[in-house]
Amino acid sequence: MNIRSDTLIPALSGWTGHLDDDERILWQGRPDGRLRIRLSSLATSIQGAFLMAFALFFANVTFEMTVGEGVWHWILPALALPFVLVGVYMLVGQYLWDTLRRRRTWYTLTDRRAFIARHLLGRNLAEHPIDATTRLEFQERRGGLGTIWFSGNRQRGRNRRAGFEMIGDARRVHKMMRFIQKDSV
Repeated sequence: MNIRSDTLIPALSGWTGHLDDDERILWQGRPDGRLRIRLSSLATSIQGAFLMAFALFFANVTFEMTVGEGVWHWILPALALPFVLVGVYMLVGQYLWDTLRRRRTWYTLTDRRAFIARHLLGRNLAEHPIDATTRLEFQERRGGLGTIWFSGNRQRGRNRRAGFEMIGDARRVHKMMRFIQKDSV
């Protein structure tokens, strides 16, 4: 393999059963866990604000119109609650969820596979083989953070896109992945 031996990490006891006998860990890392507001998500936030405002308006109007109507005084305004919650998620919740998801994510690259571990709503360990057929896409942002998307795994009839998102040493990890691809031919 073309990867320097000083970049190899000995397999820790937590990896017993997940790695092949001769498989070696090359890199481990985590995504940047800071709150990030992406320009591409601002349109969704604006839609969420309108949805939330309309739902609150609907709840207020139905509450005022049904005064003295018994149980309907509470049921009709309550119908707006799911729309208010969806609006709140679209407005700010999407950013908080993305931040939480990244803070509960760990990445590992071996000489054959990429692992993405998440401990969010239960534990999840996804593995993605890295070989000559894997399509790599490298994106670098200001501040030195980068994302490496890898695809080629077909699940449920479509290509599934996964990646090491917003990592600090993305350029070096991307280079390692390209070496793995070359060695797999």
